Amino acid sequence: MRRLSSVSLFSGAGGLDYGLEEAGFDVIAVFECDPCSVETLRLNEKWSVFSKKIFSSTDVRKLIGAGVGRVDLLAAGPPCQPFSHAASWANGQPNGFADARANTVRHFMNIVEQLLPKVFLLENVPGFARGARSASDYVKRRIRGKGHVPVRPARAGITRKRNAPF
Repeated sequence: MRRLSSVSLFSGAGGLDYGLEEAGFDVIAVFECDPCSVETLRLNEKWSVFSKKIFSSTDVRKLIGAGVGRVDLLAAGPPCQPFSHAASWANGQPNGFADARANTVRHFMNIVEQLLPKVFLLENVPGFARGARSASDYVKRRIRGKGHVPVRPARAGITRKRNAPF
């Protein structure tokens, strides 16, 4: 039986990818631009690690050799700082989409629309889904009518203690 494939963006040190691999996915590529995280990934795993900022699905398709609709799961853990409670300690409130780092969410959604994975997983902090500057309404607008449906992990039978936006 064929194992399902996964590709991740904003992979950090690979925690999400390790979980996907344990769940039976074949991690075919991880994309991360932080040099320390890239070094960690390369030292600890045999995955294809790309230390490149990704802005389009063309970049992803060229590097991994998979066409539109050929990736089973596209996962991402974009920077959480724009939506984190910790941001309120410095700024009074999280900046949300006013923070330039939140552009990673826009890039990810562009890639979802262009690459057409069967499923996408977007992991972030609870502030991603709450407040006037949250990203959840943006993500829901982008996927509306395109065959993807937001699902909270607990509603999908996934046991976890962390509160997640979808």
